[in-house]
Amino acid sequence: VTTSRHDYVAKTTPKRYKIVPPGHMHVHSAPFEKQTMNKLSYSCPNMASFEPARSCKPLREYERPEIPMQSETTTKLSYGPICPPPKEDVPWARRACYQPPDVPMDNETTYKKSFMPGCANERAKMVLPYNNLSVPAGSGFESKTVYKESYHSATCGERPPAIRPVANLRVAEQRLDDDTVYKTSFATHCHAERPAAIRPRPAPLIGDGPMQEVTTQRHDFVCKGQAKRDPIVPQGSLKMPTGRVESATVNRLSYPANKENIVPTKSCKPILVYKRPEEPMESDTTQKLSYMPVCLPQKEHYPWAQRARYQPPNLPMDSDTVQKLSYAPPGQYIEEPCASGAVCCQSCSPAAVNCCANVDTACSGVSYPRAAIVK
Repeated sequence: VTTSRHDYVAKTTPKRYKIVPPGHMHVHSAPFEKQTMNKLSYSCPNMASFEPARSCKPLREYERPEIPMQSETTTKLSYGPICPPPKEDVPWARRACYQPPDVPMDNETTYKKSFMPGCANERAKMVLPYNNLSVPAGSGFESKTVYKESYHSATCGERPPAIRPVANLRVAEQRLDDDTVYKTSFATHCHAERPAAIRPRPAPLIGDGPMQEVTTQRHDFVCKGQAKRDPIVPQGSLKMPTGRVESATVNRLSYPANKENIVPTKSCKPILVYKRPEEPMESDTTQKLSYMPVCLPQKEHYPWAQRARYQPPNLPMDSDTVQKLSYAPPGQYIEEPCASGAVCCQSCSPAAVNCCANVDTACSGVSYPRAAIVK
């Protein structure tokens, strides 16, 4: 007996049956009434003397005011007109106005002076190129070319030495000097103090001192020391009824069932009843009368088109296949002599196959010599 078993004892509580609500769809035996709430509340009006109800919506019509509106607005009264001062005459900022020239323009342009006009009557004769590439047949090319006539070869006939560029970058063997042109021109100042940076003066909007703790928000809204209110939990609107649900609903109380004086309305729907015809239907249809039957001709007999039926062989298949005859099993064949009093199978007819197995049927009392394989 542990502490948990001693403190928490199992309680035998009977299991409650589940509450299944009944269905809300009920089938009525009597027909529905024609006098519904909509028909009783809204009767059909007489259109001859029917007057529609006047709408309570106000009519929005624009009415022009008789008094003109004031021209002096708030903006005009607040901001008075400012007359601009007269513009000063600045001589150096004057712009010269365009004046057309009084003298007419000269016709002697640069183009006319550079290119003289030619006479229209004397047209220059076209100069056709001379065909100097015509080589007569049977003559070879001349060895004297323009290049050979322009550049004569040297007398000695040897090739002149090549003119190579002189290298202008040479690496010094000694150590480079520290006294450069820049250091010699601008001497350094020993133990010179670096000038302080000139920075603009800050102009913060917030003062240098600490901010005031009492703000407008804290002064207007003071904390009220009250006890914390309990949370308002809304109650559920769905509660399980303790008693039985009443059967007298609003619909049943409004429309009481009067089963004695109820006259069901006669339905105008025609009754569908199948009536079998007394006379039989005609067998001569339009299809049969339009298309007469065509008799098929008798099938002819073709001897060359006949197929022979399959006939199973009477003789058993040979057990000596190509595989067995080509690849003999390992070992040696030893012929055993026939038993005493038995006729050898060599006397059998050639048509008898496997006569050793069919000794009784093929050869009566005839046996084949058997070969044993010795490995």
